[in-house]
Amino acid sequence: MKGEGKTIPLFLADEQELYRQGLRQDLSRQAGIEVLGEAATGEEALAQLESLPPEVVVVCSFTLPGFSHLVRQVQRRVPSAAIVALAEKKDGQDIFQALSAGAVALLTRGAGGEVWARTIREASEGEIPITRDVAETPAVARLLLQEFQGLQQHPALVPLLVRLCSREERILTQLAGGLPLQDIASALGADPQVLLRSLASVCRKLVANGHVQQAALALRGAVEAA
Repeated sequence: MKGEGKTIPLFLADEQELYRQGLRQDLSRQAGIEVLGEAATGEEALAQLESLPPEVVVVCSFTLPGFSHLVRQVQRRVPSAAIVALAEKKDGQDIFQALSAGAVALLTRGAGGEVWARTIREASEGEIPITRDVAETPAVARLLLQEFQGLQQHPALVPLLVRLCSREERILTQLAGGLPLQDIASALGADPQVLLRSLASVCRKLVANGHVQQAALALRGAVEAA
């Protein structure tokens, strides 16, 4: 197995102390995961990350002030770290914002220690472990479709932006319509896991396009300031 035997250094950021402590205990019992530190606020997390080299940063609450900003700041402080987020509820807007900000995976509070451990291991290996929970949230698929359909609003950037392939667009359209993942997979003659990997590809494109747009804004600002 890829990465077998290695220890994954991890950092936890969650304002709910009881949940944070419980998750830390669960993860500490999992082989190959070492919790380097924890924080209750984004500011605390960023301050500690200055001196820690985690491979994975877990952000366990969307009510942490400036969640999207925090994700981007973590990426700047520790560019190699994968960010796993926890959704308080299956809210499509929250999930979409987390994915747009660069989180590679999302879980809900009901996820057990083994699920967390598996997701963290996959994230540390560069995977985007999209869960069925996220895939079958129609609002997420709708927002993803809207995001890619809106690329034409940036004609100067279109040559630099990555578009959906027809298969990805079809999968998202059906998920947005509320079809279960299994039904879509059966109609395509594919395994549901293959569809989840297709959604992971969509998320990579989403983040890549976000980087292009941020770079363009920064360049425009520099030109205007000159």
